[in-house]
Amino acid sequence: MISLTAEQETLLIPLYDKATMKEIIDDPTAASIVAQVDYDFSALRQPWVTRATLAMRARKLDQCVRDHPAPLVLHLGCGLDARVDRVAPAQGTRWYDVDFPQVIELRRRFYRETADNRMIGSSVTDHSWMAQVDGEGPALVIAEGLLMYLHVAEVKALVLALRDRFPGGQIAFDAFTTFVTRRMSRHPSLRKTGAQVHWGVDDPMEITRWAPGLELAEEWTFGDPTALTGLGPLRRMQMKAMFALPVARHTHRILRYRLGA
Repeated sequence: MISLTAEQETLLIPLYDKATMKEIIDDPTAASIVAQVDYDFSALRQPWVTRATLAMRARKLDQCVRDHPAPLVLHLGCGLDARVDRVAPAQGTRWYDVDFPQVIELRRRFYRETADNRMIGSSVTDHSWMAQVDGEGPALVIAEGLLMYLHVAEVKALVLALRDRFPGGQIAFDAFTTFVTRRMSRHPSLRKTGAQVHWGVDDPMEITRWAPGLELAEEWTFGDPTALTGLGPLRRMQMKAMFALPVARHTHRILRYRLGA
C-alpha cells in the first residue's frame, strides 16, 4: 500500500469521485489508484450532487478531446487524473500532463511516461514550462478545475501565452460565475484543503475581448441533456430540477475557445 502526505491527500478528492461515480464516468485507472493508497476514503465522501457534477465535468472534457482531435494535447493541472487513459488518444498524439513539481512527483508513482505521454512539473503561471513542449502549431488545452484558483491577470496571461505559443489551438475549461466564486470559501472541500477560489466569469464573451483571435466556440452547462447520460430516472429528475432556471445552469459552465489562427 502507498501512503501519502496530508498535502498529497487533497489530490484524492476528484480521483475518488471519478472512481466511484461509475454510472457517469468509467475510470478503472482511478479505481486502481484508490485501491493502492492506504487511506480512509470515507473522509472524502461528498454529497452525491457534488460528486456527480465533478464526474460530469470530467466526462464532458473527455468528450472535448475526442471531438476535437489535435496532434498536441496539454492537460493543465492534471493532478492524478487518468484522462489520457480514458480518452486513449490516437497513436502519434503528443500528450503533456502539467502540474506542480510535487504533484508530478506523486503522479510518477502511478503513471509511466512514454514517448508520446510526458509529464512537466511546473506551475502553469510560470510560462517557461511551454519550452519543454516538443512541437509547434495547434494544441488542445484542457484545464479542469484549475483556472478558478488563479487571479484574472494570471488567467489572461496564460491564455494569451498559449495563443502565442500554439496558434490555431483551442482551450477548454470550467468556470464559475463571480457570484459563486465569492461564496466558494464555504464549500466543505475547500475548507478542508485551504484552497482559495479567485476567478469567475459572468459573460463568456468577456474573454474574447482580451485580445484578437480569441473566439468562443462552445458553452456547455449542467442543464444540457448530455449531462444526464447514465443517470437513473430519479437522479435525472433531481438534476433537471436543480438546473431548470438559467441562473442555476450558468453558475458552473464548461467553455471552449479558439486561440487565434
